[in-house]
Amino acid sequence: MSVLRNSGLASLAACCAVTVGCGLALAPRQAAADDIDIYAGLSAGNSDAPNIIFLIDNSPNWSRNSQHWPDNGGNQGAAELAAISAELSLINSSMPANVGLALLSSYSGTTANGATPGSGGGYIRFAARDMTVAANKTALQNILAGIAANINSPNEKLTGMSSKDEDGGFYEVYKYLSGLAPFTGPYGSSYAAQNGYVDIAGNANTYTAASQGLTSGYAIVGGNYVSPISSTKPCARTYIVYIANNANNIGST
Repeated sequence: MSVLRNSGLASLAACCAVTVGCGLALAPRQAAADDIDIYAGLSAGNSDAPNIIFLIDNSPNWSRNSQHWPDNGGNQGAAELAAISAELSLINSSMPANVGLALLSSYSGTTANGATPGSGGGYIRFAARDMTVAANKTALQNILAGIAANINSPNEKLTGMSSKDEDGGFYEVYKYLSGLAPFTGPYGSSYAAQNGYVDIAGNANTYTAASQGLTSGYAIVGGNYVSPISSTKPCARTYIVYIANNANNIGST
């Protein structure tokens, strides 16, 4: 039994996952089999590795201890990050997957592309990369551990609920999957503290893909997102798994 199932994230993931398959049609995905099998599509005979994007609600409730999680000091967000990291270890050549990470941002940029300063949104922390490549897996696991170790830092956590915009977070993932220009996720701490950790070449901030030694597969190249959805593998399923953290549904849409 895996850490993900122990933590209850498997059930949450099955409920929150949105799958994008051939023709980019959206449909809910029913939970079945083991944790990674939910996304690998092994029973469907699909040989293309799925794209799995974790979108994490890093609003203030993220670092609560009130729910008494059994590990990671009882910290809610740290336990979630550890569970994702543990699941990455199960991915191999016989059960491949491309995994990426997005978080919410307290975006406070300009009105470019119709954005509203200070409204909040999301950003791509780690583009969906092949987790059968050891360097990619190690980099993402190091980033997850680094975020957990700094979970109360304003660089990792929104400082207030007023800048939490889940719709904006999902829209940013849509922009990424579509290969469009960032909306609330451009690189630079001038937009928001969290945006200093966007997955882009040359980002020397600790716990980014570039600082972990990766030299390719960045989320943003030339000002636009690089979509993980490939025309050479049109039937590879793409999942967005949203992990919400809130008290009595406050601050969630």
